[in-house]
Amino acid sequence: MDTLRADDGSSVSSQSLRTSLARSSSVHKNEFVLLPTNDNAAKTRRATRDMTINKLRFHTLGLIGRSEEVALLKQGVERATEKQSRELILISGESGTGKTALATSVGEEKNDRCIFLSSKFDLMLREKEPYAGIVGACQDLCRKLLLLKESNQDRFDTIHQGLQEALGSDLSLLVSIITELDEIFDMPPQLYQMSNQSMQEQMNRTVYAFRRFFQKLCTLFPSAVVITLDDCQWADFASLYLLEVLLTDDSIGGLVIIGCYRSDEVFDAHILSQMVRNLQLGNTDAFCITKICVGNLLVHQVQELLMELLAECNTENVEKLAQVCHRKTLGNAFFLQQFLGHLEEVELLKFNFGLMKWTWNAEDIATQTMATNNVLDLLRFKMAANSLDVNNLLALVACMGSVVPESVLCIVWSIYFHGEHTIESHENMQGKLNPLLLSAIEEGFLEHHPSLSTYQFVHDKMHECCLATVNPLRLPGMKTRIGHIVLNELHKGSFAERFLFVAASLLNEGLPPDETSERVALANLNLQAAQNAADASSFSSASKYVEHGVNLLPPALKWTDGYYDLTLHLYSLGAEVEYALSNVEAMQIYCDEVLKQADRPLIDKFRVYNVVQDSLLNQEKHDESVKLGFEVLRKLGYEFPRRWISIQTSIIAQVGKSLMSLSKRTVNEIETLPILTDPLKLQEMHILDKTTRCCYIANDDRLILAVLRNFDNSLKHGLCEYSPPVWASFGVLLVSLGEFSSAARIADCCRAIVDKIESRRTTAKTMHVLNFLVLPWFHPYQGLQKQLFEGYNTGLLVGDVESACWCIAQYLAIGFLQGKNLLSLDADAKIYIKQQQEFGQIHVFKYIALLHAVIQELSGQSDSDMGRDAKTFYLYDQLNTVLQHQSLEMHQSRLCAIMGYHAEGAQLSIERGDKFAKNALGFSWHMGDAFYRGVTLFAMAHKTRKRKYGSLARKQWSLIKTWAKKGNPNVSHYDCLLNAENEVFAGRYGKGESLFQKGIAMASRAGFIMDAALGSERCADFLLSKMKDQEGASYRMQEAVRYYKEWGAQRKVEQMENNHGESRPGPPDGVYIPTSDDSN
Repeated sequence: MDTLRADDGSSVSSQSLRTSLARSSSVHKNEFVLLPTNDNAAKTRRATRDMTINKLRFHTLGLIGRSEEVALLKQGVERATEKQSRELILISGESGTGKTALATSVGEEKNDRCIFLSSKFDLMLREKEPYAGIVGACQDLCRKLLLLKESNQDRFDTIHQGLQEALGSDLSLLVSIITELDEIFDMPPQLYQMSNQSMQEQMNRTVYAFRRFFQKLCTLFPSAVVITLDDCQWADFASLYLLEVLLTDDSIGGLVIIGCYRSDEVFDAHILSQMVRNLQLGNTDAFCITKICVGNLLVHQVQELLMELLAECNTENVEKLAQVCHRKTLGNAFFLQQFLGHLEEVELLKFNFGLMKWTWNAEDIATQTMATNNVLDLLRFKMAANSLDVNNLLALVACMGSVVPESVLCIVWSIYFHGEHTIESHENMQGKLNPLLLSAIEEGFLEHHPSLSTYQFVHDKMHECCLATVNPLRLPGMKTRIGHIVLNELHKGSFAERFLFVAASLLNEGLPPDETSERVALANLNLQAAQNAADASSFSSASKYVEHGVNLLPPALKWTDGYYDLTLHLYSLGAEVEYALSNVEAMQIYCDEVLKQADRPLIDKFRVYNVVQDSLLNQEKHDESVKLGFEVLRKLGYEFPRRWISIQTSIIAQVGKSLMSLSKRTVNEIETLPILTDPLKLQEMHILDKTTRCCYIANDDRLILAVLRNFDNSLKHGLCEYSPPVWASFGVLLVSLGEFSSAARIADCCRAIVDKIESRRTTAKTMHVLNFLVLPWFHPYQGLQKQLFEGYNTGLLVGDVESACWCIAQYLAIGFLQGKNLLSLDADAKIYIKQQQEFGQIHVFKYIALLHAVIQELSGQSDSDMGRDAKTFYLYDQLNTVLQHQSLEMHQSRLCAIMGYHAEGAQLSIERGDKFAKNALGFSWHMGDAFYRGVTLFAMAHKTRKRKYGSLARKQWSLIKTWAKKGNPNVSHYDCLLNAENEVFAGRYGKGESLFQKGIAMASRAGFIMDAALGSERCADFLLSKMKDQEGASYRMQEAVRYYKEWGAQRKVEQMENNHGESRPGPPDGVYIPTSDDSN
């Protein structure tokens, strides 16, 4: 690979990026290490290495003074195992206090019920490599699964199959982030990105993929998955957000996250503190947070440690030594270990073979170690005793990060110090490198993880010290040279794709490139790194790379022909990632720079226009978002009228034109429409689609025109991923006009287009519109819930969380409308209300919360009385759109009819008019709304004999009759029951009774038990007040109670039993009882 490519395929020769390699190609072994070295001392130590009896055996020590902390850790794992809950255990303390040792101790005991994974965050990779700590834990999992494959093939196959089936298409996305998964699933890593996918959608999709991964993983390991993440003070925002999502996901059980962090580096405004506060503000019953603070060892604990380490049984013998060690190290566990190692090195603490015991002089130690009161001093002293080659190796590793894969280290070391690395020379170079690695391990600087095939520093202080030994004047050149080596090997395919981040970061921190070609090439590399980070939803990382890329471009060359594409991509991507990070000011700077290029094509600015429009919507500046959308469309040649009368005239003309065009094509002909590939036309449809959404939210009269224009675009230019929701929206318009047969044809076409279009990006939006706003008008409710649930899952899969949430909201609504048990609905609503809050879908949250409030009131779980007083709805003050208030009024009308508040219901119906029907086109709620309003109006017409109630009641019935005649299967029982009310009002009691019985039977057979209940109650009132049929009324009232019980409306049942008893029903409010005054 000889070129670096931007998104548009433009390339900049990577040779220019490598020209500076010559400046640092001649490396002398001592040019960057500042410490004096002692090769002879190193050889002497190695010669006596096998005599371990005279060596301090730190690895044999247990945890001293940490019994309470260990107990808390084990309790957390046991809780997660027994309750299948989620646990967050945070271990804080200063550097060197033993946090990591404590965290990993919980996994030391063999336990087949749990899997223990570990990883750490790296200061050098923070905001550079996406999800570094979590990816490390997944790499640990991959290595352990490969070992399992060798020992238990059946168990491995079960896990392999389970994860593959659960992840489906998301597997390719995770493999692009966790390349080691390729070894498990034999799937080459490739970056997966959907066309025109927004940053928010990408993040949603990535997070959802991780959620599904851990959901399945936790079911495959029967008790618990325990993940230890070290150095969380260096965690990036994306990783912490993902952890927050996992911990609040009720579908995940048996997950334990143990996070270690430096207490002196995590302050109140730190992102880790913010994550913990967010979790504590949520539902803490769903998971448990345990905080453990680890301090320095006390004198008596140091004494206990020394007795175990030195095999000394006499406490008096080590008392003074313990006091000296504690005074020198303050009881810091890591410092103490290094201090004791130093005493051994200088023979102030040595093993006496004659006495076969350790000997020391506490006073000599106190006086001769006065200058060594800092752990870094001890480490430098220790490094000085290493050979030069070992220290060079440690410096090289330190520049690459705290964790380095074996294969990568060998290649970089070979090229850096020996000038080349080939397949043929690999074994020879590995043979030269191994002794150096062994020495670094034996001296306690590095540790090897065979299961991960990595080397890493034993402690971050080791890393810090080794990096500090590099000559500051030489460090940038060293990073540049290593960066070039990594980049070259990346081009050859030797390294995994994620090492692009390592190369870019090293080169960014290395020698500033002098030549323009070098700066441009490095800017292009930063663009690639930024795009990869953004595709992995690590927006903070992407932001850093974009910033580097922009700063590398010479100001005089920006936006010039030779560098235009690179500049445009950097600024457009910068705008997108800053919006994703909610950095509106930084986003605006990038946007303004692109938009002020007046002589450039409009299509080049679409990405930025999308960002600005999304930002305005997010800030609830709905009118401004609509204005911007139509401004862009005007530049594209679209003209939309502004005056209301002109808009209505245009709608009438456009609807006729669109219907004519549709009538000329069959469904099969629609399927054969070409796939739209013209980039400009695709962007036009995208802008129209987004502007349509803005019009809907802002209640703009041009909404219908925008839908019609986009529908005609599909017919004229071909199909694309925006076509299905556009056609579904046209179906909504036809339904609102009463054109059910045409809407049915549109629905058939829409499903055919979904099957033809490969992209699933808009499938959830299409399913939401089709299955709640179109199909219910000519298709039974039964079966629609399944489609909506599939839309919900698809939306989450592709990152379209908003549409997914609307699908699940309408899934609940359809369940309510078709008479599903209220207690079952209540359980579902509780789950999805919480989910909307987690997803930040405020509008959907309010929609479901309103329905949930109705469910809880009817089922007797709430004391609210929304039918009579809207303000008893707990979110009343937060309803801030016209549609939200109208939805509340619609639910009030329903409650008034069911609870018998007919006077209030009739008055509310008069006040409401038909505004809701006009603003909420196609809503399935309209069918039941017309029925329940008709019930209250007829009830008041019976009571008062006033014609205004009868007239308005018949108007609602007329709507239902029209829908029924056009084939709506969900309103037939409404038509029959309101017909019965009308016959009773007209005095035709016999026919009225017959229609009541028929309507109740129809409702019951179709599953509308709440309507069968209300119909039975209304029939009982009629039989008692008009027919004086006590026995018939009693039977019907008992039937009403039975239906309400079956529905779960306990509050209504209690009202009926309290007011009437079971055998002597009396009329509730609104039932007409003849009196002697009637004759007047």
